[in-house]
Amino acid sequence: MSVEQTSMNQLITDNIDIWTSTVKTKSASGRGSSKKRELYGVKKLRELILELAVCGKLVPQDPNDEPASILLERIAAEKVQLVKEKKIKKPKKLSEISDSEKTLLLPKGWEYSRLGEFVSIIRGITFPASAKHHEPSEGLVACLRTTNVQHQIDWDDLLYVDRSYLKREEQKLSIGDIVMSMANSRELVGKVSYTYSIPVQTDATFGGFLSVIRPYVVAVVVN
Repeated sequence: MSVEQTSMNQLITDNIDIWTSTVKTKSASGRGSSKKRELYGVKKLRELILELAVCGKLVPQDPNDEPASILLERIAAEKVQLVKEKKIKKPKKLSEISDSEKTLLLPKGWEYSRLGEFVSIIRGITFPASAKHHEPSEGLVACLRTTNVQHQIDWDDLLYVDRSYLKREEQKLSIGDIVMSMANSRELVGKVSYTYSIPVQTDATFGGFLSVIRPYVVAVVVN
């Protein structure tokens, strides 16, 4: 680890008590608004860690690593093959990244890329309330809901729906998928769970209030 990376890490860890104890009064109207506070230090710490991470400042950089440009070429070829096999729909062409968007100085071998270039974002299935089952049986598939998206996926409280509601192969849950809540209370919107395993005896899918972020090259992108 370089001297710069060590200093960055120490800046965070040596002052963690300051980061976590700094609060700020929220600007809000209404009864009791003067008492509302937010963990301002924690918010700024998260922003700092994210910025350092995307600039490659938190971990050693190996000059022997495959350049990101080569990885993106492999991902593009993988997408073409998946479209040919009708496993995914043909992705929309994304706009080029302008110079004004490139606000960070990246390490050697890194590249700017749109999220949609290396992941597929898949919306969940829809079905009527009358189609819900609470026990598995032949012809049904397990269906995740927003309540199943916890720190890890909660597989204990599942709904089951007829397989016919899966309109596309990509709507089947796969290991490596990142499941995101797209609706519900403010605290739950954007909550994510990583799919480490699928411990059910049937295929699994996900409801319309969820989306799945699926890397085209799972082993490389997630790691």
